[in-house]
Amino acid sequence: MLHDQPDPRCHQCYTNEKNGLRSKRKTVNFLYAAYLPWVRETNWRGHSKTSKPIYWDIRISNLCNLRCRICGHHSSSNWFEDAVATGTTSYETKINKGPKDFDALMQQLDSVIDDLEEVYFAGGEPLLMPEHLALVTKLVERKKFKVKLRYNTNFSQTHFKGTEFTEVWNLFEDVFIHASLDDSGERGMLQRKGLDWNTALENRKRMLAVCPAVDFMLTPTISLFNVFHLTGFHKKMVAENYIQIDEFIPHVLKSPPYYSIRILPAALKSKVKDNFESHIQWIIDYAIKNPPAAPKPEHLHKWGENFELMGIPKVTGHGKLDLQINELQQCLVFMNSSDESHLIPKFIEITDKIDALRNECTPKIIPELQSLWMPQQGFPNNGPST
Repeated sequence: MLHDQPDPRCHQCYTNEKNGLRSKRKTVNFLYAAYLPWVRETNWRGHSKTSKPIYWDIRISNLCNLRCRICGHHSSSNWFEDAVATGTTSYETKINKGPKDFDALMQQLDSVIDDLEEVYFAGGEPLLMPEHLALVTKLVERKKFKVKLRYNTNFSQTHFKGTEFTEVWNLFEDVFIHASLDDSGERGMLQRKGLDWNTALENRKRMLAVCPAVDFMLTPTISLFNVFHLTGFHKKMVAENYIQIDEFIPHVLKSPPYYSIRILPAALKSKVKDNFESHIQWIIDYAIKNPPAAPKPEHLHKWGENFELMGIPKVTGHGKLDLQINELQQCLVFMNSSDESHLIPKFIEITDKIDALRNECTPKIIPELQSLWMPQQGFPNNGPST
């Protein structure tokens, strides 16, 4: 990388950028452009004398209470039984922990906590992990309230062992919650197995009441399961005042490939295209009539100087809305960049297996996908009746 040569370990960023999608590389360049001098001071061995561990990415284990369709045992302990049944286990045990000795890790982190500026919690489900509670408690004890907290959460609960995190988040100056919710109601609960949709809505209401200053973003993953309802989901959450129009940033699923929207037949891809393009116009029109709140001054300064690093075209002039529109547009580019319809039989095979294990029926709950079964052998036994 010091010689500007691609590293095969970074294939995900290269793939995203090739398809016009957001990449971790560009996002980090955008967020940390002020620290470019540290990069320039890096020597040929890959070391920089001035750099500090200002950002922590905390992923303690795969502990999780959901078993989302697009996930697996690698990121969810709750997937273990289904993974055993389908021969797709990632580890020998249900729960796989990264750090084997968390107390020792905490001692190491404590020695550099004064340099910390931002911490990102993911999982598994971070809000269920005692290690997350211990680390946040440490930050509170040290009065490190300027540390930015970032979460990737399934948003199924906001409390743990007597601690209500919405109250804790109020102590910190900058908290951002990315909620991985893909759809509403029955469709959402099929995709995020174990989720209670009403509880998720109550959690959002609690946030709005207890910590309204905490940033919130719905971050659905666009897959076969929700591509036909994504735009309706966005409109519904805005209309019911759970989010502002710009608090919704989807990203497209690339793996496993048999859940990708690339496998859709041409006729269904055309429907998705028409729907997304109509929704983009709705976003533009809505924003003109109901402009979302202006970015915070400190964010506006950062975006104004560094937004071009993300490669996001300016459509509305509002950073998050332009990012939202770009994601939808590039999702269509990704969808049409390859015909993977040969994977439809694999999608049906896997979906029927999971449906049987969970006593569910995907083509009943998501009827837009019923036609995928038609050219095969008809619907499964628990499928739609004619």
